[in-house]
Order: sequence, then structure tokens, then C-alpha cells
Amino acid sequence: GYVGKPAFKPVDCCGATPAWDAFWFVLPWESYQRYGDVRTLERTYPLMKKYLDDWIPRWTAKDGDGYAYTLTSGLGDWLPPKGVPTINALVSTAFLARMAEIAAGTARALHDAPGAAKYDQLFDRVRSDFNARFLSPEGIYREKAEDGFVQTAQILPLAFHLVPEAQRAAVAQRLADDITSRRAGHAYVGVIGAAYVLPVLTATGHHDV
Repeated sequence: GYVGKPAFKPVDCCGATPAWDAFWFVLPWESYQRYGDVRTLERTYPLMKKYLDDWIPRWTAKDGDGYAYTLTSGLGDWLPPKGVPTINALVSTAFLARMAEIAAGTARALHDAPGAAKYDQLFDRVRSDFNARFLSPEGIYREKAEDGFVQTAQILPLAFHLVPEAQRAAVAQRLADDITSRRAGHAYVGVIGAAYVLPVLTATGHHDV
């Protein structure tokens, strides 16, 4: 219900909210992956471009965090267990990267080489700023220093190809250890983390977890 004309959210609530706006990126892309039918991509690619080219830049420059390709606005990992933060900025920025990656793939599927190059570059820039802002020296993703270890903060970078390759196994291992040792086998996540925790564990070889 947030998508309107001429702006995406004419009555603003929370700034750019990529995790919740991503449906018109994710659904067409997942459909294409399963069926190879480009028609949904053809219909939604103009919306993807408008969102990334027009809507997002209205917010990335407003947050004052010193990074050109991160977001501080948004709605994060809602309804986590008590005491677990929703990490709004980290979630918003991770989903911005995912949207850029999908837009690049969509451009390639539609034979738009300049568009693919443009959104590949956007993904790379978001990934660089994401790691500069959220990846701590000890190899743990945190939105704030006081957050401690938040599972979704590790899950999304692993799911969205944001973790530097040399650190991917270590990040995944810390996630698995937190689930099995600190949380007694439980995923301590909100609705966003819940969607990706099992695929991430599987993809990183932690099938037993």
C-alpha cells in the first residue's frame, strides 16, 4: 500500500524501507529463476530503475553517516525476541544491495548491458560501504557497538553476497556457534532473519544446525 504516484510514498512514514519494498524486485526475480519467463521482469524493471535511481538517492545523502551508499532510515528485523535490536540501518542497506543485484540480473535477462553495468557498480558500492560501516575488526557485523552479536546482522550479509570471501566461512561459523551454543539451538531473529537463516546455514555447510 505504500507505492503511489508520483513518488513511491507520498505520505512518508519511515524514509526508504527496502526490506519491505523489495517485493517487486524479489517476486519477479524468483519467478524468473523458476520459470524462465521474462514477462514479469519486463513489467517491473522500470519500477526497479525508478526505485534505485530516484527514490533511494533521496535518502542515502540525508543520513549524515559519511557513507554515500548506506541508509539509516527504514524498518528492520521486526518482532525479534526480547532484547534483540531490529537493526534498521543494517537491514535497509543490506536490502538495497540485494535490490541492486536483482536489478543487474534483470538487466542482463532483458539484454540491457548498460543497465547491468550500472547496477553491478551500485551493488559493489553498497557492498563496500556496508562492510566499511557494519563489519567490525573482529569479523562480526554490528549496527552499533553495544548491539553485541545479532544473528540477523550476520545472516543478511551471508545471504546477499556481502561478506568478503576470505571471511565468509568465519562469519557463518560464528552464526552457527551462536545458535547452537549461546541460544540452545534457536534462531534469535525477527521476521526478516527468519526468512534467510535456514538457507544461509545450508549454503554455508551447516546442515546439522
